[in-house]
Formats: sequence, C-alpha cells, structure tokens
Amino acid sequence: MSTNNEAIPLNAIKEKIRNKYVVVRLLRLWVQKDKLGKEGLEMIVIDEWGNKIQASVSTGNKNKFHELLKEGQITVIKNFQVVKNNPNFQHAKINHEWKISFTFRTIVSESTERPNITENGFDFIHFQNIHSHDQELVLDILGEVKTENITIDCVEMKHGKAKKCDITLADADGTQVICVLWESYADELKIFMESRSSEDKEPVMIALQFAMLSTFRGVTKVSTMKHATRFFISPDIQEVKDFILRRGLTKDSNNNTVANISNVSREVKSEEWLKPALVKTIKEMKNSESGNYICKGTIIDFHPEESWYYESCGNDKCYKGVPKGSKIGDYCKKCKKPIGSINIRQIVGMTRLNYLAPCWKESVSLKSR
Repeated sequence: MSTNNEAIPLNAIKEKIRNKYVVVRLLRLWVQKDKLGKEGLEMIVIDEWGNKIQASVSTGNKNKFHELLKEGQITVIKNFQVVKNNPNFQHAKINHEWKISFTFRTIVSESTERPNITENGFDFIHFQNIHSHDQELVLDILGEVKTENITIDCVEMKHGKAKKCDITLADADGTQVICVLWESYADELKIFMESRSSEDKEPVMIALQFAMLSTFRGVTKVSTMKHATRFFISPDIQEVKDFILRRGLTKDSNNNTVANISNVSREVKSEEWLKPALVKTIKEMKNSESGNYICKGTIIDFHPEESWYYESCGNDKCYKGVPKGSKIGDYCKKCKKPIGSINIRQIVGMTRLNYLAPCWKESVSLKSR
C-alpha cells in the first residue's frame, strides 16, 4: 500500500488506495435518484492522460458537494474511497473496474495547475465493431444523419410515456446503424433539422458520447441514456473535419464521385510498407486464397457509369449484397437473420490494356481511405 501523497492517473486507481488525489475534468455531471427517490450525484471524469472513471456522491453528501462540482471544470479530488464499478445507471458503465466514491471527508477544489486536459475525450468506435462491443460499457459514436424526416413517437414505458425517434447514421466507411434518441435528445435534433434551410446541403453530423447498446430481435441499436449521454450536432471538432474529408462530403454534394475525389492526391514517399509476402500481381491474386494482399499498379481509366461499391449485410461473417433500399432489420437471405447493420463494400474492377480482371473476392477487396 502506497502512502506518498501525490496525484495519480485514473487508470492506477484500485481498491484500498490511500493518500492519493486526482486532477480531472468533469465531462458529465447529473442528479441521480435512488430507489427511494432520494437524489445523489453521478459524474464521469477524465484526466490529462485520457483515462476516464465514474464517480458518485451519495444522497447524504449531495448538499456538501453540489455547489462545488461544475460540468467542464478541472477539479482536484482528495480523500475519496474506491468501490467496485457496477452498472447502475441505464445498464452501462465506463470501462474501469473501480469507481470513485465521495465521502464526508472528501475534499474538492478547483485546480490552479490547469493541466492539459481535453474538453471532450472522444473515443469514437467504427460501426463495424459495434456488434463486438461489450453492451455493459458505454461507447462514443460519430455519424452522418441519413434520415431526412425526423419523426418523434410516444411509447409506453415502465414509468410512463416517453418520446423517442429512430434515425440512421453512417460512419466514415459508409456502415450504417440505427440510433435511438430519447426525450430531449430527440427534440433537439428535430428542432435543428426543421430550422435548416432547404438550400442547406451541408451534411448533418451527430456525435454521441457515453451512449449505450441494446439488441432486440437480432437488431443492435445505439441509444442515448437518460442523463449520462452527451449529444452534439455537427460539432466543430477535428474528427468531424476528418470525416467530411474522408467521405468527400461538401456543400455541393453528398456523394463520393470521381469529381469529388479527383483533387485529392497522396504521394507515396516510401515503399517500406510493401511487405514482399503480401504483394501480388493481378494474375497471382486471381489464383490466390482469400486474404489481404497489396497490388501495386497504375490507374489508367475510370468507369463512372459503373458502381464502385455495394451494400452488404453486416452480420458476422456475412458479406451478402442486399437489395437496394434495404433497411436494418430486414431479412438477409444468406445468413437467414435480421440485418444488424449495412456495410459499404468496395467493388474492384481492374482494367489493364485489353485484359479485364473483375475482382470480387475478399482477397483483393480495398477499403476507401
């Protein structure tokens, strides 16, 4: 057991820790009621190394700390207890084994050191990895809104009626997922969409931090939580700028066409990444087993009249193309399951002089970058 009084990173917090303190930014802070209706405080904090942890203030200590804690503030926390981190708000939690618990002896003060702690700490997940994500853990997503008309429904819940809307989001790779916005989150998006001018063609981006996953009848959806989720519409962050650049989304077009990407060039200054074991010619790839290979060549022509991608079922180990207009939840004829997500897969047709080698195998599939 260490006794030195020093600040520690959040990933070093463990049971029976003593005489330590943390310097953190309060990313999220909300009032949480217990089973008896009494109010306590819950928060999610982040340190300068990007580690996150949950923290709780019991109902008996709420009045002491309520005025001292402010969302976004950089705070020093001393004399805290460490308890096991169990899902206790909307069945999702931060990926940390332990949790900070405030006691009457806990000391809170605003930091004067002002360490370089990010204001957001996003950790966005690729939509293709959503199905393998632990549903007990929160997640961050960033996607383009593909739903044109936002409709809010009123549904019966255990504690009464609730408003919600289902929207479809697409990530930078074109993979789609259904996102469920509840209550004020649904209202906020609807108001934003209805306030847009018909001439505004800018893509609408949604960032959700501390969202949760739910699966019903084989369909996995991302959902906001009642208090913990942070909701951003087209935030001014670098991740959104990278997203738009990667997808070729501009004010004049929402499609990836030859015209959109023709002004983007990448100069390869080194060929060290061309590992000999992975490099194959077109002829060699035709006779190869499924796998990932590198084929170095020269583009001599584009065929814009031909589609460069197809939409496929995103279920595990199913790459079957789905009919145009298919939606998440429709039945896949190959894997015989509801479609959990729709992935964009690239079709590669390589033309070399008079020799055409259409490559549909996974062994030569490419991912847009």
